[in-house]
Amino acid sequence: MKVDIESVKQIIKHYGYRHQMVKACEELSELQTVILQEVNKHDKYPVEDIASLTEELADCYVMLRQIEMINCLDSRDIEPIISWKLDRTLKRIEKEKQ
Repeated sequence: MKVDIESVKQIIKHYGYRHQMVKACEELSELQTVILQEVNKHDKYPVEDIASLTEELADCYVMLRQIEMINCLDSRDIEPIISWKLDRTLKRIEKEKQ
């Protein structure tokens, strides 16, 4: 996901570490709320309120990128862990099928 690095740097510089870490929690909570509202309303795919879901996902992508930058992380640090977690879940699914 492409997020403009310079914009992110300016935002972090202006608001600071603590504020943006708390803001990330708020944005993640808003995404959680949208997801739970959809799940509780119906069992349809895709969700009915795709605009709200898309907006909250975008907010979270921006905030996650800020968390990476604040903590001097690089996507190259995270990608192997993502791969490991995906593989672990697929192995769990295979085991459940047996």
